[in-house]
Amino acid sequence: MPKVISIYDTVQKAVAQALGETYMQQLGTLADLPSYKLADVGNAVFDAAGGVDVVTKTLVDAMGEFECEVRPYKGDLSSVMVKPLEWGGFIERAYLGLAEIIDDPRLNLVNGTSYDDHIYYAPNVQATIYQEGKGILTPYSITEDMLKTAFTGWAQMDKFLGGIRANATRTIEAGINSMKHMLVQTGIATSIAGTQTAVHLLTDAIAEGIVASGTTAQAALNNPDFLSWALMTIANVRDNMKVLSTAYNNGAVPTNAYSDDDTKLILLNRFEKACKFMLKSKVYNKDELSIGEYDRTAAWQGHDDGNKKFALQTVSSVKIAADAGNKLGIGTTAFEQAYVIGFAFDRLALGLCPFNRKVTSSYTAISDHWNTYHHLYCNALLDANYNMVAFVVD
Repeated sequence: MPKVISIYDTVQKAVAQALGETYMQQLGTLADLPSYKLADVGNAVFDAAGGVDVVTKTLVDAMGEFECEVRPYKGDLSSVMVKPLEWGGFIERAYLGLAEIIDDPRLNLVNGTSYDDHIYYAPNVQATIYQEGKGILTPYSITEDMLKTAFTGWAQMDKFLGGIRANATRTIEAGINSMKHMLVQTGIATSIAGTQTAVHLLTDAIAEGIVASGTTAQAALNNPDFLSWALMTIANVRDNMKVLSTAYNNGAVPTNAYSDDDTKLILLNRFEKACKFMLKSKVYNKDELSIGEYDRTAAWQGHDDGNKKFALQTVSSVKIAADAGNKLGIGTTAFEQAYVIGFAFDRLALGLCPFNRKVTSSYTAISDHWNTYHHLYCNALLDANYNMVAFVVD
């Protein structure tokens, strides 16, 4: 059976930081996040808005008009999502290193020489099983008598109940989206502090004379020459990932991307917009620019530093709490990195799959109310045997 890991407090903190406001007593400002708990390297309970409290506190009997806001929520970072039917290929993996190359005597046979044909050559195979499971649970309560007196007809009541169900779904989607962000955060941290495959764009640009020594990250991101050079570097790295090597993974086995579809790229919105609006149109054209397809995100983790919202340093930061067990291989102290503007990875390096959804309910006779529970069981995988590269302006 899979090992079930409880990460409800971590998801609560991630949702709060993504919202930029307090959520379930968790502060919305950017802070260290124990994202390492999410990633499987080798029951979040949400108090859904709505239910009995809303009925008793905000609705009156026999309402004349009723509107229920049920806007759906769609997150970003879809490139890390894995369909349930594909998840089996993510759970257990075997990695094949290169076989041996030996001398071929067939073209240079020597008279009287014995040629032994019974040597065993063991395949260079490594295997890993990923079996940590995480859960999200979203509950709400409804009483029949209250609903019968709170609305003028069945249509209004049905609309309200539909809104409650839609809000439970939206809450789950917010939790899934925070999980996606935490998974990408662990990938970025692994590239920078674990496998050390990160590209330090500002350092390299100074060394190549693209910008002057002493240029700050903020100044570099306002410099068209730097932006063009950074885009070229990102494109080169994605192409280099097609070469069989250990340049961008943990060095355990050589790996390569077979096609463009095997590499995924996420760009920070601030960087992408700087390229789009600060470079001439003939230089930047998404359909022609050879960085390939990509996702973009407004912030890796949070957007509120307590003083200003969506500041560049805040939205480009990743902060992971100290982990005495060093699960990610990035050390036991807290990890913090600002000015991360992009992340490229093999499609098999990261994966999040919500592969089991279920709704259950129960009735409590003494209070005459129904509880409904929306369950989500999922797994998040990080595999450093595959390519991962963070792009940092430092």
